[in-house]
Amino acid sequence: MKKSKVDLVRGWLEKARRDLQVALLTPYAVETRYPEFEEPSLDDAKEAVEIAKKVKDFVLERLLEHLPSSCVGWESNASSSFPTPGPTQGEPE
Repeated sequence: MKKSKVDLVRGWLEKARRDLQVALLTPYAVETRYPEFEEPSLDDAKEAVEIAKKVKDFVLERLLEHLPSSCVGWESNASSSFPTPGPTQGEPE
């Protein structure tokens, strides 16, 4: 029996919670909005970035499994569609 889209997403969310440690990112989504937020240590920040990369890869894999074939390949061209930012003020070129 084919799973409904809702069941698929529920399964993905459960896997993300269990395997990807997404709960560790919650403080960065919530607490950073407030002035009393303490900056994370370098190790904590690196860990959060790695988790975020895994979440992005996880989501893209799932989306690509369910997109029509005409959409597959868009992610490899996405970066070329946007201009590359130049140096910011005070940054060497």
